[in-house]
Amino acid sequence: MSLREEHSNLHAPFWRMLARKDVLAGLLFIAVAVLGLWISRDYPIGTALRMGTGYVPRLLCWLLFGLGVIVFGDFLFEHRGEIGTQLRLLFPSQTRAL
Repeated sequence: MSLREEHSNLHAPFWRMLARKDVLAGLLFIAVAVLGLWISRDYPIGTALRMGTGYVPRLLCWLLFGLGVIVFGDFLFEHRGEIGTQLRLLFPSQTRAL
C-alpha cells in the first residue's frame, strides 16, 4: 500500500461520518441561518411592540440556527466515542514522548 492510499484510507471514515443526514442537515440549517442573519444585518429591528422589517427574519434565523445546533449537537453526543477515535487518527499527538 502506498503512502497516498494509506492517507486517503485514514480520512475515509471521517468523511463517511460527516456525510450522515443529521450532520448535513444541522450544518445546512446553521449555514442558512448565518446567511439570513448576514443579509438582514442592515434591517431595522424595532421593538417588540413596534417591530421593524428585520424583527421576524432575525428571529426566524436565530431559531433556525438553534435548531441546527441541536441537530448537529445530537449527532456529536450520540457518536462521541467514534468522533474522538477519528480525531485521534487525523491529528496524532506529538507530545506522547514527553
